[in-house]
Amino acid sequence: IMRKLFYFYSVLFFLVTSSCQTSGKVKNESALPINNDSLPYIIKGYSNDTRLKEVSGMVKSLRFPGEFWVHNDSGDDPIIYRVNDSLQIIQEVVLEGAEHFDWEDISIGVYQDEPFLFIGDIGDNMAVRDSVSIYLIKEPLSDVTSVEIYRKIDLKYEDGARDAELLLFDPSTNELVIVTKRDIPSRIYSYDITNKEDKGNLIFEGELNLPEGTSMESKDLFRITAGDSSPKGGLILKNYDGVYYYSPQVKLSIKDRLVTDSPVELKYKRELQGEAIAIDQNGFWVTSECADDGKQHIPQPLYFYVGFFPVYD
Repeated sequence: IMRKLFYFYSVLFFLVTSSCQTSGKVKNESALPINNDSLPYIIKGYSNDTRLKEVSGMVKSLRFPGEFWVHNDSGDDPIIYRVNDSLQIIQEVVLEGAEHFDWEDISIGVYQDEPFLFIGDIGDNMAVRDSVSIYLIKEPLSDVTSVEIYRKIDLKYEDGARDAELLLFDPSTNELVIVTKRDIPSRIYSYDITNKEDKGNLIFEGELNLPEGTSMESKDLFRITAGDSSPKGGLILKNYDGVYYYSPQVKLSIKDRLVTDSPVELKYKRELQGEAIAIDQNGFWVTSECADDGKQHIPQPLYFYVGFFPVYD
């Protein structure tokens, strides 16, 4: 109990002292083109719905083209939301029996010939959790308000607790891949879900290979906050200052690519604590988790960066 109380108050202190700052009112125009810094991005919408408190995970739907699944950071119920490309909520789905300790990322992929969602309860700001959890659910149909958990996997890092905000699913190997946030450099871990046990160890695979940054300190370069993969194998990662793209490569698994390949850095304008990203064939989508300053709901933009990829499929 004392350990849990220590963690609770430590996280509370961290969240309060690192809360987002913003001022003024935001515009609510849909599809507002922005030309600052020659960045071809569009604001598609805002998180005006107060249920979208702190969006920390986002992924494109496989069942519903053009739509997304998102979830909030710690403090919400175990709920995922299906939204359109303007961040308007279309569907709210409760994960029956799940806990929302510190959900940080969501991934999607075909598993056992069906579209599955993988929700990562992997946040651990103070690196004190005994284990982290991954929830597997079949991607919900349009008429449901709650789903049963297909599987919950409790995982321990083989070399000690870590904080992480990036979860990927590799359908070519049936592996979950986690990239840590506070290590310098970030560390790559994997777990093979064909293992039938619902408890296991995350295996260290190596360190993240990013190009050296010239406009930020090393600790910021490796503070990875989000990532996504395309159906054909392209990868995208982000930290608070940059976005990094790996073109499709079928010879290597996701974990091996992160360790060995060097990505291309894409143009990106820093957000207020941007911790969600999704990829599609036309570009990438990002939004911020800073939607609430403790006093009021502050709508955050959904940005769409158009046509950045040399190769997608």
